[in-house]
Amino acid sequence: MQIIIQNFGKISEEEKLEIQSIMKEFYQRLKSHDLELVDLIIFENSSLMEAYSKLQQDSIGVVSTGSETGFIASHEAWTGIPRILVCFERLEKLEPIMKQAVLRHEAAHSLLHGSPEYYIFQIPRSLSKAAEIFNLPRDLLIEILYLISIAVKDYEVIRLLTSHDYVEDQITYSSYFIKPGKDDLQAWKISEGDSKKELLCLLSRLKDLTCFIAAHKNQNIGYSIIEKQLDYFPKIQSTTLYSIAQSLTEMDNHDTFIKVELVTELIVKRLMEHGFSSKQK
Repeated sequence: MQIIIQNFGKISEEEKLEIQSIMKEFYQRLKSHDLELVDLIIFENSSLMEAYSKLQQDSIGVVSTGSETGFIASHEAWTGIPRILVCFERLEKLEPIMKQAVLRHEAAHSLLHGSPEYYIFQIPRSLSKAAEIFNLPRDLLIEILYLISIAVKDYEVIRLLTSHDYVEDQITYSSYFIKPGKDDLQAWKISEGDSKKELLCLLSRLKDLTCFIAAHKNQNIGYSIIEKQLDYFPKIQSTTLYSIAQSLTEMDNHDTFIKVELVTELIVKRLMEHGFSSKQK
């Protein structure tokens, strides 16, 4: 197993080695995998990371939704080789347990989702039908599908990690991200009354919910535990979103692509049909 490190900007050798050692320990613990190579690219700051991502996406014709802006680290595999991008400016502000959790999270993606097929999803039939009924633009469908797919993949990552005894750090990770940020609150305030924007705000929190549920799966976590973190949404929408996220716990026997289709069907039935129909009356 080889980790190829690159860096952009000023990153000390000590800092690079610390990041590499966390990832090496993870790959060694999950030694049954057949991954041979991972590209690890560390950026001094967010501007460098986002510029690099944009350049890479443009070079291979990938359409970005922009939703990944602000990530501490991210994973992609457009070239067929898993690639982990790390923003050191954001990473260094975290407590040690969170640093480890973030890096292990992205490393787990490289094992589960380390090929291009996991970044190219066909628009599910249920979503296409909803687009026809409610006259939704294609770019909205792409963003909806992106938010669903990352929620499903993040759920799978946390399940893999906790099944290999990375429990405490993943609970810390999911508890950190379940808290709404200022951007979440502001986005919802701006979106209220616009059913399309409201849906995107709701789905932008889906991956935070799926991660939290996966990390706490053996602790009988109910909606009341995270209700406060979603109380800026109307209760009917937040409880519906939670129930959709919770449904993933019953899909562990399905592959990623079937999970995405099933979750999409639930979102169409429980959020879109209700939300868009009520706005049209």
